[in-house]
This record gives sequence, C-alpha cells and structure tokens, in this order.
Amino acid sequence: MSPLLQIQEAEDRLMKAQLSSNVDELDALLADDLQAVGPDGRLTGKADDLAAHRTHIFRIDSLTRVSLTIKILKPDIAVTFVGMDIKGSIQDQPASGHYQYTRVWCMANGQWQITAAHISQVSA
Repeated sequence: MSPLLQIQEAEDRLMKAQLSSNVDELDALLADDLQAVGPDGRLTGKADDLAAHRTHIFRIDSLTRVSLTIKILKPDIAVTFVGMDIKGSIQDQPASGHYQYTRVWCMANGQWQITAAHISQVSA
C-alpha cells in the first residue's frame, strides 16, 4: 500500500478512535513524544490527550471530516491538513465548531504515528 493510502487509513482510524474515545487505539496512533498546540494555544502531549479521553473531560458526540489534504514529504514523513466539524463537550460544557488540524505523521516501528499537531477553531 502506498504511503498516501496508509496515511488516509491512519486518519480514518484516528477519527474513529476520537469519536469512541478508544484510548488503546489512540495510544497506538500517537507518538510518545507528541507535541500538540490546541485551540486554546496550550502545548500538550500524548499523556494529556489520552487522559482527556480516558476521563471523558473531552467528549465527542459527532465528528464530520469536511476536508483532507495529505502531503507526503518523505517515504516515512507526511503532513495532513484536516477540516472537521465537531460537536461534543469539554468538562460537561457544550462545545462545537469547525476546526482545522495540521498533523505531522512519522513512520515508527512499521506504524504511522502523529508526532506533532496544531488545532485551530475556524469561524464560519
């Protein structure tokens, strides 16, 4: 399978894992050294993301991919640009909107993982 198709499949797996808060799948898809900038501008890591799903601080009720652009930089490095419409809650407070994700995927031990990400809320 080409790197492009592998990344598309990994993005699909990620979306399903986020929607169901599947911590085991998220653990496999997120690199241990993940650094991500959230919509609030805070820098977080893998442990923060997994904890938010494990404790249901962040709950996703609906996740719709609006766009996906994949750029293969090298056979083992790719960047994705993903537009998502999200409905859910953060600490039991309703939260929804359109978000733009930028993710850096790296091949590690035969599996694609996200090593860096940036998330921005985009006004309609």
